[in-house]
Amino acid sequence: MSVDPARLADAKTRLRAAGEAVFALDAASGLRDVRAAHTRLRDACDRLHALTDPPPPPRPPAAAPTGCARHPAGPVDPDPETGWGDCLLCNTARRRANPARRPEGLTR
Repeated sequence: MSVDPARLADAKTRLRAAGEAVFALDAASGLRDVRAAHTRLRDACDRLHALTDPPPPPRPPAAAPTGCARHPAGPVDPDPETGWGDCLLCNTARRRANPARRPEGLTR
């Protein structure tokens, strides 16, 4: 698995800015300067940690928001089951076909 170049560049930029803020501190630095350096360093660490997370799955193109071959411009399911697509029409049919997956109030 490779690292997303844009996310890596962002992490490097933030780490560089954090390093500059830390090395600019001296005995005359105030609490505000220390807090600012700490915030930048924490943000850089968060970005580095985010590099270990897998990238989000690609979304379907805007022309087909559901990603469905049968209903490419159909309504999008706001809460699809894991492993299902985003097509509300297909997911409703799946839910109706399987009574165990029906939400309250959904009938045949």
